[in-house]
This record gives sequence, C-alpha cells and structure tokens, in this order.
Amino acid sequence: MLVTGKVAAKKCWAIFRESMSKTSHRFLSYRSCDASSIYRASGRAPADSPRCHSLDLVPHSHPRSGWLLTFLFTSFLTLLLLLTVSFSVGQVLAPQGYEKIAFATPAASGRSMHRHEVTAFGERVREAFGIERHVAHEFADWILEASIRQALSPELLASLVVTESSFRKTVRSAVGAIGPTQVRPEYWGDFCGHADELHDPEQNIYCGAQVLSHFMERCAGDIPCALAAYNVGPHARRVGAANRYVKKIDGYLASFDGLTL
Repeated sequence: MLVTGKVAAKKCWAIFRESMSKTSHRFLSYRSCDASSIYRASGRAPADSPRCHSLDLVPHSHPRSGWLLTFLFTSFLTLLLLLTVSFSVGQVLAPQGYEKIAFATPAASGRSMHRHEVTAFGERVREAFGIERHVAHEFADWILEASIRQALSPELLASLVVTESSFRKTVRSAVGAIGPTQVRPEYWGDFCGHADELHDPEQNIYCGAQVLSHFMERCAGDIPCALAAYNVGPHARRVGAANRYVKKIDGYLASFDGLTL
C-alpha cells in the first residue's frame, strides 16, 4: 500500500517530539526518515523501503540534565522579565513634556540675615553715641534680640542702655543696680528668672528689656510713663527725677535720625 510523504513526515515529527520529551535519556534524538517512496506490502518491504536514522542532538553527560534545562529556561525568562521591567521604568521616568519649576531658595540663611541686621544697627549705634565699633556691634546683637523678645523699639532700648551705663558691662551703682541696664537683682532677679546671671551683660539686657516691657504694659503703652517707672519705681513720687530721666532718654533717641518719644 502506498503511503504519501506527507504522512511519513508527520509520523517522523511525532517521533521527534516524543524523543525530545524524554529528557531523562542520555541523548535527545531526532529521527529522520527518507519518505520519497514508501511501500507497505504484505509479508515484506521492498529494497528501497524507508529508513529512519537517529541523529543525536544534545548529549546529556549527567542524569540531572532535565534540571539544567529547566534552570537555563528559567534564567532566560528572568532575564527577559528584567529587560521588560527596565524598559517600562525607562519609559515612565523619561521626560514626559512636563514643565520644570525652580523653587525659590533663600539668598542667605536666617543667621546671615541676622548678622546683617546687627551690623547695620551697630553702625547706627556707633554714629549716634560715638562709641567704638566693636562695642557698638556687640551690644547691637543683644539689644536687637531683647527688643524682638519684648516687642520694643531697639532704638529706645539702646537709648536706655546708654543712659543707664554708657555701654559699660560691669558697672554697679551705689544702691546695688548692676550691668548695662542697671537692674537690681533683689527686685528683678526672680522676675527675670535668672538672678545669678544678671552679671552677664547679655542676660542683663534681656532682663532690663523685660522690666521695661512690664512697665509699658502697666502704663498702657505710654513710653514716658514706663521710663519714669523704670527709673524711680512705679510708686515713687520723685517726679522731677523721673522727668529728667525721660528727657535724657528722649535726647539720646533723637540721635537716631531725629527719633523722639
């Protein structure tokens, strides 16, 4: 019986797939058949009957060849996955036509800004009172800080300091008032919260500003009233001394570009 070459090819392809699936064998074989003319006769085949030859493709030198193929196949899939993910991420991170916005940054730090203010005010103090530059700048730093804390005019506070001590750090009065703002520790030490630090000129100025702010509040914002109370006390009747004190401070205040009370 005559069988066509197409049928023989299909049969050989089936044999090839079966041999490829047997990974536990020592070799993967391909079975090739010459199907140019195939006869099947009862009892015997002609001399030119098809012959199939086995062709070894992949030798397996180890019984774990199936595991090796699985590992290689898995590695290939992993590499393909990584390439796909990398490409996807690259597409996401690639420029999408969005506009870039530059956020404004401060031209200088807060501390640098403060130093600039201290320098400028120190020069004003030096010109107003005729004191040395390094002294004016040192006191300017403390006065600015104290005026910010107590919401006072720095020019007013500087005028009080020059009136009380002429910018001397360790001056002491006959009645026990000390430092640049001439506060008395027995009266105001507890009020300011650091009686033992009032010999420090910086803390002394902070305390003096706190006391003046206290009198400003009691006098409902009246500056001459607050200055008089600072000088002679809130209950003193030395009106003349208080007026002279206020007038003196007013004169120093005028040194700052003609400022007045």
